[in-house]
Amino acid sequence: MPEINLLKNQLKDRSAVWVRRNRLIVSSLFALIILEITAGVLLLLFKQSITNKKQEITDSNIQIQSSLNEKQKELVPAKAFQAQLKNLTRVVDSHVYWTAFFDELSAVTLKKVRYTQLQADSSGKVYLEGRVDTYTDLGKLLLGLSTSKSFSNVRLLSSSPESSEVGGLIFSLDLNINPELLLAKQ
Repeated sequence: MPEINLLKNQLKDRSAVWVRRNRLIVSSLFALIILEITAGVLLLLFKQSITNKKQEITDSNIQIQSSLNEKQKELVPAKAFQAQLKNLTRVVDSHVYWTAFFDELSAVTLKKVRYTQLQADSSGKVYLEGRVDTYTDLGKLLLGLSTSKSFSNVRLLSSSPESSEVGGLIFSLDLNINPELLLAKQ
């Protein structure tokens, strides 16, 4: 009697399943490798694109910076002129007009009085030295300065006879100027 092999069919079937599984695994691995290669190529292209854009932006930035540097060179004279205008405006705005002061001083001063020294500042403090013939003339000068609305705090600091043969008195005095006297009159 011939032998009957009952396992033969099962072994054949099992090898066919293994072949199908192996093909499926190999196909899946091959597809995965292709997918990884494709992803790597896409990432490489993306990196090159980003590098190119970065280079373009860097070049554009360099051009803009050089343009700004050129404009800065052109702005230097303009800034200097603007600073000069600002200084001129400040000087004109803070300018003190002494003409009204001298007009008022001459209006209240006797013709016999001669000033030998005058020191004044923009805050309105004035120091005067001069010469008069008599104490009466000095008194009239002090009275004239004191009664003027443009002057205040008139103080006689010293008076003494002049040492020369001409005679007369030497005096020194302090006074304050009304600040409105130094402003420009329109």
